[in-house]
Amino acid sequence: MWPSKFFKLEATKKPDWAVYSKLGSPITSIKSKYDVVVIGSGYGGGIAASRCARAGKSVCVLERGKEWLPGDFPETFELLAKQVQATTGGKPRTHGKPNDLLDFFVTDDLTVLTGSGLGGTSLINANVALDMKPEVLQESEWPKDIRDDADQMNKIDRKHFYDMIKPEKYPSSYPALKKIDRMKESLRKYDIEDIDQILSKLDLYVTFEDKIENHVGVPQPKCTACGNCVGGCNVGSKNTINMNYLPDAKAHGAEIFTETDVATVLKSTTSSDWIITFKRVDDNSTGQEQIVQANYVILGAGAIGSTKILLRSKQNGLGISDRVGLGFSTNGDVLGTSYNGDNDANSIGYPTDKMEDVESPPGPTITTVADFRKLIEDFNQQHVIEDFSVPCNTAKIYKVGLALSALMFGTKEYPPREQFEKRMQILMGEADDKSLTFLGMSHDDAKGVISLSDEIFDITWSNLGREKNFIQVNEEMQKMTGGLEGVFVINPMWHPALGNSVVTGHPLGGCSMGETGQTGNTDQVMPGLLVVDGSIIPRALGVNPSLTIGIVAERCIRLLAQREGWNIDYDTFIPLPGKKPYETVSPSTAQPCDHTNGIPQYMIDFVKSFTTKPYNGFHEAFIFEKSTPEFPLLASPNTSIKTRYDVVVVGSGYGGSIAASRCARAGQSVCVLERGKEWRPGDFTEDFSEVIAETQVTVGGLRQQIGTPNRLFEFFYTDDLTVFQGSGLGGTSLINANVAIDMEDAVFEDSEWPRALRNDREALFNLDRKHFIDMIKPTPYPDDYPHLQRFDRMKEAVAALDIEDVPLYRLPLFVTFEDKIKNHVGVPQPKCTACGNCMSGCNVEVQTVLKSRNATEWEVTYKGVDANSTGVEQTVYAPYVILGAGAIGSTKILLRSKTKGLNLSNELGKRFSTNGDVVASSFCGTNVANVIGIPFQDAPETTSPPGPSITTVADFRTVTPGGFDRHHIIEDLGPPVTFTAPYIVGLAVNALFTGDSDSYPDLADLQKFYQAVKVDAGSKSMSFLGISHDDARGVISLKDGIFDITWNKVGCESNFFQVNRRMRKMTKGLGSTFLPYPKWARPQKRSVFTGHPLGGCSMGESGKSGVVNHAGQVFDGNTKNVMDGLLVVDGAIVPRPLGVNPSQTISILAERCIRLLIKREGWTIDYDTCKPLVY
Repeated sequence: MWPSKFFKLEATKKPDWAVYSKLGSPITSIKSKYDVVVIGSGYGGGIAASRCARAGKSVCVLERGKEWLPGDFPETFELLAKQVQATTGGKPRTHGKPNDLLDFFVTDDLTVLTGSGLGGTSLINANVALDMKPEVLQESEWPKDIRDDADQMNKIDRKHFYDMIKPEKYPSSYPALKKIDRMKESLRKYDIEDIDQILSKLDLYVTFEDKIENHVGVPQPKCTACGNCVGGCNVGSKNTINMNYLPDAKAHGAEIFTETDVATVLKSTTSSDWIITFKRVDDNSTGQEQIVQANYVILGAGAIGSTKILLRSKQNGLGISDRVGLGFSTNGDVLGTSYNGDNDANSIGYPTDKMEDVESPPGPTITTVADFRKLIEDFNQQHVIEDFSVPCNTAKIYKVGLALSALMFGTKEYPPREQFEKRMQILMGEADDKSLTFLGMSHDDAKGVISLSDEIFDITWSNLGREKNFIQVNEEMQKMTGGLEGVFVINPMWHPALGNSVVTGHPLGGCSMGETGQTGNTDQVMPGLLVVDGSIIPRALGVNPSLTIGIVAERCIRLLAQREGWNIDYDTFIPLPGKKPYETVSPSTAQPCDHTNGIPQYMIDFVKSFTTKPYNGFHEAFIFEKSTPEFPLLASPNTSIKTRYDVVVVGSGYGGSIAASRCARAGQSVCVLERGKEWRPGDFTEDFSEVIAETQVTVGGLRQQIGTPNRLFEFFYTDDLTVFQGSGLGGTSLINANVAIDMEDAVFEDSEWPRALRNDREALFNLDRKHFIDMIKPTPYPDDYPHLQRFDRMKEAVAALDIEDVPLYRLPLFVTFEDKIKNHVGVPQPKCTACGNCMSGCNVEVQTVLKSRNATEWEVTYKGVDANSTGVEQTVYAPYVILGAGAIGSTKILLRSKTKGLNLSNELGKRFSTNGDVVASSFCGTNVANVIGIPFQDAPETTSPPGPSITTVADFRTVTPGGFDRHHIIEDLGPPVTFTAPYIVGLAVNALFTGDSDSYPDLADLQKFYQAVKVDAGSKSMSFLGISHDDARGVISLKDGIFDITWNKVGCESNFFQVNRRMRKMTKGLGSTFLPYPKWARPQKRSVFTGHPLGGCSMGESGKSGVVNHAGQVFDGNTKNVMDGLLVVDGAIVPRPLGVNPSQTISILAERCIRLLIKREGWTIDYDTCKPLVY
């Protein structure tokens, strides 16, 4: 933990005494004329406003962005995405509003990010004060007067800036930062005796001691080291311009107006005044232009903002230099990352309210610099590289994007024995903590051109990314990554496939200084019109530019005051009066609900069914101190398990739960053993980082496993396929899409099914199906619910096919659409909110099943896998054991049991099927699809909800020629809110590298990518789930205690190509990019993804053709004889793909297996009487 003198509650969040008043005034109070109008409020604008106000001038500040106070800044990606504006250069297209916080300008050559708000880019920059080399200022690009004034700038203007901005180094009294250690290690590859010569802490515009009032009267709590400087400081410790210069300006009489967008600055034709034309961009704006007049106009809107205003003014008659727009520079910015190194870097920010529990904070965004200027003589080749922490509001997109980039662009190949560990660190999110991003600054050629044509702005710069400085700095970062034993990941935008595009947060130039109007734009030539921001810098600086911009701006205003005879009092500080408490909005108190009619219905029914006296105590054990009357816990403590039961059921998905319910209703004592945890409504997370913490991964053929066996999301990964299933009380039903759909008659008549089952068709579909439907109660999405836009998109997609009369209909879903205070098994079920999170959720592991010495009983060996487990194996005995652990789970148990001597069929593990699953996406179509889940508490207020994860099916089974093996269906599919960030980023990246589209030719301009960053593309995208017929040739095996699933060239089977082709045509109907599953898109190794694993313990006529018979009874070796009391009743017994969602078929088969068991044993079962659960 942090040192006790620092680690206090008030040090981890904004304290109560830190309250703020708004600096801005209502636009209705603006006067018609001021002495000075300042446009923009960043470093240049803020300095101008403060100094002119101190000189006694009437000052008006016009800022396009909003006013942001500490506590206002978004700390989640979903909220941040709503504060993004983007302009595509050369095109009349913009996204977002002009007052949104993050302002992107995107062209083929570069992407510029600046801040929009009161305080300008200081709100979202990294707070670094670093001097440029003196030689840079002596270059001929600078006017001679400023070169000759270097001493005065350093003595006077630098002091004025430092006195106001008050930079400090990260204190030694604060917690040690792991990223500083990593920066030291990154230099191990260099021949440097004293690393401290080039690695040092930086001066930062950050407050590290509590100040109830700072030097201008504003409260500033000390920094909490949360790492969110570039996301916006919600503590108030960052010395942004709205914490010093702007309140100082207001205290001296300046009037500040936000959300005002300036169009032009023109000279009056009737007086010496300047006329500033602007319009409001707040929510109440009418779009009508307004004017304000001034004797002096000072532009401080930034390199792009000030240049745009002057370009537009020039077109409207302002006689300024033709060089306006030239000399634009990216400051040689380079981003790169050391990914998944050997040691933790902890360089990702934490939400403000989570800092109390953080033991190793990330620290400010940037803390140290590796100053390579000291190692290189030619200053044009000099550069610096700094550590960089990613704020919490971009953590999701950063983690997913970085993992994808590492796989696609990573430069290091690990030795084979390390590959599994590193790959798993990536999958489990552990690589993120071991990653460190670098920010480099260097010297480009400043050849960019900002232009305006027909009101369309552009920035052009041919071959920018191929300039040698970018190559040099990337090579330096790669060498530093080697010192960390990481994978070097370039900025993906700089990849040759994207045209070596450059990303910068430090735009300079456009209104560059010069000796005359022939060499520059700003030299004291037009009385009363000044530019004082980064746009006047005539070249790259090779360091963070804010200090230089601040010093140059201080000089410009000092010289203005000298020329006009003004007197600026730099030393007297007037406290800002009139503070008002800043009020925060309390989070919603809405409570989560369970709307799905999943397998918990059977489990509750199973619990209720213990009615005879010997089992009342066991029944009551299911309800213990963590239960609630609304949603009682069903599971008992593992310590209460008995040694013998009539029936032991292994697994609690569709098959296991049905077995438990029906056997308990038949009066048998039943024990259910479930490897996963118990999850209730409200337990399921909506945070992707918490999903990672609930993920387990097994790689086939390797002994290692990541994550504990009781985690919710379970992946089995091989080169040929990836299987996804759920682990918890309720099995995969917890996270599947709730679909009830019958397989075709022709599939059921196929010879893979045992003859006795085929002959029992009438009872299977009339009796067992009824029992299942009565319990699960599937219902299609109702007409009286809000209309879903995904319905319209599915119609458009199907209409694009050259096929007549494709059946398109709503599917029956295991979902409740009406409020039920108590449902048919006594559990409250609120109606569905259509939030779209079905697939993210609305503690023992069985080892073996062997025949005990008592020939009438089975011995089940298990061990605990919860946090309190000792790992010691235990046993429980029963005459009947029913496996319902799923295709992989049940097969693994029997394979392990076979190695212990259980005589099982040689068919065990064979005929594994993916059910022909195909996943693909339509990316960024013409119209909104709105399939991404939303937080459940937001759903009641949403007029256009996403709806359940799957709602409709395009049923191609009746319109596809050939045998039923070619038949398939395609359903709409929406991801839950949990996966919003990885879903959108993954789609965007895949679109750039694997997407194919005839709908728009300009994908290279990254328009679609930035729509994705804005989440526009997310709302216009939808995924498809196709289900078809593979050849069921997979093999689950066990060798030396290691499980594997092998299936050579599974992805090359014809059904996968057929369904992808059909999805591609549907995508064209939506005007979008078709994105196949990325691992299937690799021709050299087409891998398949499935959430519907089947087989492994397939039905057969005898042990020569299957593992179980038509009733789920396990064959004794390769004979027709069965083992009394041992059954399998889950997806493992299905001998072939079904071509539809399998849960209904699995359940009907399970109902039948248990019905026949009861019949054989002479038990009596009451299917009709439902007894409410007592608690």
